[in-house]
Amino acid sequence: MDLHIVHIPKQGIQNSNLRAPVRSLNECGLGPLVFETCLRQIVFLESDRFLSNPSYEDLVRAHAGSIEVFKGVHAYQFILEVICGLHSLIKGETEIFGQFKEFSVRNKMVIDNLLMTELFKQLLTDCKTLRSSRIQNWSHNTYGSVTRKLLMPKDGVALLGAGQLAEEIAPWLKQVKTKSVILRRSKHLPAPFDSFQVEMTQNLSASSDITVLVVAANVTNDELKSYVARWPNLRMVVDWRGDEHWIPLKTEHVFRLHDLKANDEKSKHEQEQRIQLVSEDIQAKALEFTKKAKHNPWGWEDFCA
Repeated sequence: MDLHIVHIPKQGIQNSNLRAPVRSLNECGLGPLVFETCLRQIVFLESDRFLSNPSYEDLVRAHAGSIEVFKGVHAYQFILEVICGLHSLIKGETEIFGQFKEFSVRNKMVIDNLLMTELFKQLLTDCKTLRSSRIQNWSHNTYGSVTRKLLMPKDGVALLGAGQLAEEIAPWLKQVKTKSVILRRSKHLPAPFDSFQVEMTQNLSASSDITVLVVAANVTNDELKSYVARWPNLRMVVDWRGDEHWIPLKTEHVFRLHDLKANDEKSKHEQEQRIQLVSEDIQAKALEFTKKAKHNPWGWEDFCA
């Protein structure tokens, strides 16, 4: 297998076309394995045949300068950097690793068919090692901790979402007076939130107690309007979406995902030193994995045979 990674950043691509690149690759049979986050789409490919495909060439022309291709050791290194949180706006955040683990489980059959089982196992193992040895003390680099800094004890908070990101944020809401988790789909059960002492609801009624809305779900602005309109005393929307940004309806302040860049300036030097150390370890692990692959004429799948 000749590993190739196609990276499609969402920033700079029009919202209306965000999903078009992945659909194009899938329709051509080139990208059955697509890892998507709020900031990027990453396609795993087992060869370079896609490079000469007319649909891919059209895609590159349509988004000139936005699409990156990584091969071999550089592909492994890039993926490991992403799941370690080095390319996230909150450097070293853990949400991306959780998403990648879920992605690996959900796509096990496709991964096996592409002979990438050992690749994914090693990526998860290397990420766990780096997190325990290098990244575990980046305590300020979580969505929950940033959210907490924006809240006041008297706030009433509505947390929209029930996925991994919402679970990460929920424990940081202890300091506030009132807190509710809004479930958008009935399949989401309240069990993971039981210990956080929050109200679980699918229909949070009009209330003057809600002063902050934390968006931890992939919703549209139209959907958000239906919630915001119910809370006359809303003072802030903490918008953790990457695809769309909330435009204030009244006087509420908005903290967006990309506002984190400004917050990071204060500790930029220290952060750069930490990232450099992790990057060096990632390069070493990528080279080590690639050497194993070269010594295996039958492919990556019999590493542990």
